[in-house]
Amino acid sequence: MQTSKIEPQFSPLFVYWHGAFTNAEIDRIVELGLQKPLDDGVVNNGENPELHASRTCTLNWMAPDSANNWIFHKLQDAFLQLNDMYFKFELDKFEPFQFTRYGSDRKEFYGKHIDCSRGALDQSTSRKLSVTLQLSDAVDYEGGDLLLHGADKPDIAPRKKGMLVLFPSYVLHEVTPVTAGTRYSLVTWAHGPLFR
Repeated sequence: MQTSKIEPQFSPLFVYWHGAFTNAEIDRIVELGLQKPLDDGVVNNGENPELHASRTCTLNWMAPDSANNWIFHKLQDAFLQLNDMYFKFELDKFEPFQFTRYGSDRKEFYGKHIDCSRGALDQSTSRKLSVTLQLSDAVDYEGGDLLLHGADKPDIAPRKKGMLVLFPSYVLHEVTPVTAGTRYSLVTWAHGPLFR
């Protein structure tokens, strides 16, 4: 991927870009994600029932393998180029990808939260950037907006199929309840040395 091909849009809280993946590639990601069982999403390893109640969805984890290595290369390339263009955070590690399903059957959602955490990979790093790849077409579901909170009125991330949304992991955000249809997304986080 060449930097000149990227024409992202920038908001005060996030950068978004469409074009890293074709529709056929997005459909293939969904197929791969649905090949493995989906488990209930938990917060903080499910140890705190009050936190767990702030999230209802199903998910699985995708680590690089022969079937999906291309996804990791393409997404990480775009991630790194967008970081270099806008945030310039020092990054050194990526987490496995989270394939997530938000369905209307349970009005699934993820309440307000931040992604910053220490120790997911090791104690010397912290999540610095979060990325969501929109896998569903906007007409396939209702609700399920990714909201990023930074002022009185939240920013609503674009819903176009194949849209990458990249934001600092300390930004408060949420996914509103899905009231019809199903929303699929692929999420990952990049780590770097602790903020000082």
